[in-house]
Parts: sequence; structure tokens; C-alpha cells
Amino acid sequence: MNKILSQGLLPFVRLIRWPNLIIIIITQYLLRHAIVGRIYEAAGLTPAMSSFLFAVLVAATVLIAAAGYVINDYFDLRTDA
Repeated sequence: MNKILSQGLLPFVRLIRWPNLIIIIITQYLLRHAIVGRIYEAAGLTPAMSSFLFAVLVAATVLIAAAGYVINDYFDLRTDA
């Protein structure tokens, strides 16, 4: 199990920069619930996007960001070396 973590999972987790992805998730949920949700609530409106669709949007954003980090690391190999 430790071999799997050290050779496969941990380098991958570092590659996708998981702390940045967590910040993206927190930012999107805080923006929706703390700001946009309160504006809708004050206006007596309901959001057009359901919670499930919002979760799909957040997942898509996180996957795109992770892919961008991987692509950036690939093309910066010479620069970073």
C-alpha cells in the first residue's frame, strides 16, 4: 500500500496541486451560498441552477484546473529544471 502511495498517488496529487483545487471549490461554494444565494433570497427568487447542477459545474471547473496544472507542468519541464 505504501508503495502505491509513494509511486503513484502522492506524485499525482502533487501534480494536480490539490490545495489550489480545494481553494477553487471553497471559493465557488462560498460565492454561491454567501453572496449570490443571499441576493436571490432578498429578492424572493430561486436560483435557476439546482444544487446538483452546481456541483457538476464545480467538478468541471476543478477538473479543468487540474488538467491545466498538468499541462503547465509538462510544458515547463525545461524551464523548471
